[in-house]
Amino acid sequence: KWLQAVAVSRLSREGAMEEALEKIGEAERLMPDAVSVTAARGRLIDDAVARGLEEGRIQEERLLIKEALQAYRRVLKLVPDKPQATARVERVEQRIQEQVQSHALRAREAASKRDLEQALREWRVVLDAEAAHQEALDQIGVILPALLVKAGDRIREGLFQDAVAIYGLVEQVRPEDPGIQAGREKMKGVFAERARIHESQEEISKARNAWEEFLAFVPGESEAQGEVRRLGEEGQKRSAAYLHQAKSLKQKGDVVEALFMVQKALRVEPASEEAIG
Repeated sequence: KWLQAVAVSRLSREGAMEEALEKIGEAERLMPDAVSVTAARGRLIDDAVARGLEEGRIQEERLLIKEALQAYRRVLKLVPDKPQATARVERVEQRIQEQVQSHALRAREAASKRDLEQALREWRVVLDAEAAHQEALDQIGVILPALLVKAGDRIREGLFQDAVAIYGLVEQVRPEDPGIQAGREKMKGVFAERARIHESQEEISKARNAWEEFLAFVPGESEAQGEVRRLGEEGQKRSAAYLHQAKSLKQKGDVVEALFMVQKALRVEPASEEAIG
């Protein structure tokens, strides 16, 4: 009995009311006529109700409406006919419905202005409040493909930051959408072509910069990281080779050709201190 009392007290302090009530239930089955056990159960329920109502009030003040509703519903689970909890549940549910209607209206207005990003954000708020909201589900299903098309347009226009932001929005809703990876591959292709052209003209530093710019939009992309390393090594190697030839030509008295080699080294690596010196 003493151990059960200690366990109930501990669970109550920790807020584990269901477990505490289960322990009380075990005691009631062992001692069905024990007034002390019945009284303990009553005190435990009263305490849980008071805590639940207070928690709900605090969450409401913090504008955490869903959390407040959960707290009040836990109270009703313990005492289904608790008028105070019932009234608060009804009040909170009404507030949630008002929020749903407000954000749904904003979503429709944003969509009518072709602001698909804002429309998506508003519909997501609606779904957060009401997971089965059919209009929100339907509209998000229409918006996501349209956003992927818009991101592709932004890539063609060179507005890469805008495209990345759109892909990020879509990813929050549908992380495995194949359109996200396809779009990022398309964007990578643009920077890869830039890098290829620069490298073909021996502008190794500019080629490396193109891949580094892509990494600023898509951090950690493995192929781009590999190209940055490769081009860094290639730039150092070519620059060193041209500078070696320049020194050899200078020693032979061919200053004009030596300067030409230095210029080639600077074309490969404009920041080469040895070439500048």
